[in-house]
Amino acid sequence: MKTHNHYLALKPIIDQTLFGHTDVDDYFRKEKKLIFSNLFTNYHAQFIDDPKEDKHEWLLMVLFEYCQEAIPSVRKDIVDVIMENEAIVQNIIFMSSLIKGKHLDMNQCSDDFLLGLKKFLDSGKLSPEIGHFFLLHFRNFEDIKPSEYINYELDKSEYDNLVSQYLKKQTNFKFT
Repeated sequence: MKTHNHYLALKPIIDQTLFGHTDVDDYFRKEKKLIFSNLFTNYHAQFIDDPKEDKHEWLLMVLFEYCQEAIPSVRKDIVDVIMENEAIVQNIIFMSSLIKGKHLDMNQCSDDFLLGLKKFLDSGKLSPEIGHFFLLHFRNFEDIKPSEYINYELDKSEYDNLVSQYLKKQTNFKFT
């Protein structure tokens, strides 16, 4: 019996952001090679040129659209992913408590975070904290170098290796 992997709910976000397709598995049934999308390669080039100016707009746009259209079971899987990554969640709650240089009550910030997750489950509406979570979860998209692939193309094996690093709990964080 195959166990459901809630991280698979993130795959369409990755696929759309990097390749401009929401179902890459279907794409590979017809094609042998997958090319990075121009939007991602431009996003990557902008980051390389000036990392301080990049606001991760492309990733956030894909995330916003995907989450708003996600069915309730997918939203539940996304919340499961978020809750499984305690280090990221705790960092977001801590950062929320430091708003405007004033230390807010951590319990209140935790309650606010959980309320944002509930609103997301109910309606698909993203809170800023959920957006922040995914910026941290996908923190090293900029390390992906499309130019290292011949003609910016990947075969199925290369694709699986690339995507697999994001379809699991993220560890070894340095929040500096």
